[in-house]
Amino acid sequence: MSGTATTRGIAVEDLYRLRFAHRVALSPDGTRVAFTLMEPDEGTNRNRYSLLVTAAEGGDAVGIVDGQPADPSPDWSPDGTRLAFVARDSGTAQFWVWDASRADARQITSGEHPVSGPCWSPDGTRLAYLSRVPSLPAPWRPVDFDDPSDAPKVITRARYKFDGMGWFDQSRSQVFVVSADGGAPRQLTHGATGVFHPIWTAERGMPLGGPAWSHDGTRLAFVTSTEDDERRDGRCDVWTVQVDSGAMARVTPNDGLYGCPAWSPDDRSLAVVGTQLPKLGGANAVLWTVAATGGALTAIRDGDLCVGAGLMSDTGAPGRAQPEWIESTIYFLAGDRGTAQIWRVAADGGRPEPVTTGRHAIGDWSLDRFGRTVAFCASTPTSPGEVYCQSIGGPASPARPLTALNAGLLAERSVSAPEEVWVTAGDGSGTRVQGWIMRPVGFTPGRRYPLVLELHGGPHAAYGWSWYHEFQCLAAEGYIVAYGNPRGSTGYGEEFATSIYLDWGTKPMVDVMALLDAVVARGDVDEERLYVTGGSYGGYLVNWVVTHTDRFRAATTGRCVSDLQTLALADDNGTLWMAEYFGGMPWEQPEVYRFGSPITHIADCRTPLFIEHQEQDGRCTLDQAEQMYNALRVLGVETEMVLYPKEPHGMSRNGQPRHRVDRLVRTLAWFRRHGGAAGREAGA
Repeated sequence: MSGTATTRGIAVEDLYRLRFAHRVALSPDGTRVAFTLMEPDEGTNRNRYSLLVTAAEGGDAVGIVDGQPADPSPDWSPDGTRLAFVARDSGTAQFWVWDASRADARQITSGEHPVSGPCWSPDGTRLAYLSRVPSLPAPWRPVDFDDPSDAPKVITRARYKFDGMGWFDQSRSQVFVVSADGGAPRQLTHGATGVFHPIWTAERGMPLGGPAWSHDGTRLAFVTSTEDDERRDGRCDVWTVQVDSGAMARVTPNDGLYGCPAWSPDDRSLAVVGTQLPKLGGANAVLWTVAATGGALTAIRDGDLCVGAGLMSDTGAPGRAQPEWIESTIYFLAGDRGTAQIWRVAADGGRPEPVTTGRHAIGDWSLDRFGRTVAFCASTPTSPGEVYCQSIGGPASPARPLTALNAGLLAERSVSAPEEVWVTAGDGSGTRVQGWIMRPVGFTPGRRYPLVLELHGGPHAAYGWSWYHEFQCLAAEGYIVAYGNPRGSTGYGEEFATSIYLDWGTKPMVDVMALLDAVVARGDVDEERLYVTGGSYGGYLVNWVVTHTDRFRAATTGRCVSDLQTLALADDNGTLWMAEYFGGMPWEQPEVYRFGSPITHIADCRTPLFIEHQEQDGRCTLDQAEQMYNALRVLGVETEMVLYPKEPHGMSRNGQPRHRVDRLVRTLAWFRRHGGAAGREAGA
């Protein structure tokens, strides 16, 4: 822990001053780095995104886009002279191209539907991208409505909504190609299925990626769902499309969930990331190769590493899951025991080795064309995140920071550095669980402090050596913060991640309580002032904990799960993945769902519970919070529910800045109301 008893720690309102490196793109020759900057803006109550370019050796950055509402997602042309990005000048987000020699940008696409995923052709003449177009006939409407928003939603497909996107209309994303100089785009893919939306990515932490050009410029690889929209197993496959003819062919064998295609240098094979079915819920994403014409998959890296998995944070962008295939080596991101690193492995197999090292969490990353240099965004528990560049082609060298985005704020604040701990689960299994302890700012040995136990979402995700604004705020208020990775977390092998099959609550609770016991045994904790909080699956685990123990003085649960049976049939992809975890649908495994639902055990809850939820949450639907709230009211247990309008599931990470601040202020107030730390002076 750094700082002194009189130094102020990170405040909730400091969110408005924090700046986060979100995306990074290294020029093909490795000399320049483009990166996006995200800033929560109090005045507009929106997240502002800027695009900048700096030299890979360091120096002043040149601004290209300043403070727009969409992430620019930059991509360099093959010769490194131009940069494609997404910008919203007026209306929808469209592609622009910045010319480095002229230092100006011009718009390339236009239309009513936003675009995403810019990808340059190998000769630099074209851009491939995704955009939504109608794929089904407009629904029959017997009544005309002057205001289209008043018209009823006609639902005829198995997949009809997604958190953060809302209700699907009759359109699907398709692959387009447009000249890099502008002009009329050409649609390459068609059909009712369309390009697959990342339905299962939030549960597995793996964006599906694409489109990706072959090196000869004749084909594009992309990811789509199966031909049968009614399937409930969530299968998706890598396909290719011929750029000239539009002929499509499936590459992967339709027996799993595959994405993130990367072409081999000779275009004969593709590297893909995914999991074969049937698999237990939580199976690690594996790195495979497959012939570009289709055929059997070859596992390059099995389930000891979860390819594409990063670390959780309440700031910054998720990790980039797309692998890179350079010469005979494949590079990928994976989380490993509390860190997120870039790894490499020979394309014909072998033991992977980390390209980067250190106690940090890498998010987005980018290689030059030779595999000699990597640029990446990374955070640590004491730094919200910077852009780094590192030479990797020869002898190992340390990463060079290219930015100091939060130097001014951190110079004025004292931050708490975590201490790593390992504990043994108390169920006799011998399971070892990794955790961390943050002490209060101004910690005084011999004094006893209140403690907050933080539970992460997922369940297949992980805490680690990453920045958490919420944790720093709690430490500044005078709390010891404990957090860790119970069974079900990624980064500890596939057996660890899949061990919660059929039961989301029992083993993870054993693990987090073992961590709590270990922290309390150190003697710095006031055992009469223990608190627990978590969101998403972490909210589920909070609900499970408070219905199985009275040890905590108060709790907060966010965007939670209370009833697995209703969740399976109401969330945006429950019918696709809940059966993986619980052995079937609710009518097939009624006792498994009933036992695993915290609402089943609600009569045993006596812990005051603060419930916060987002009104437009499509992942953990609003009824999950309402069930907890109404049951506790009936039982006479103190509770309060706060609902945030116009917000999806991910509000705590990327929602409206004032909502994010409001949520943390209310969390601190709830703990304070129930005997928690009195405020910032509590750490003095």
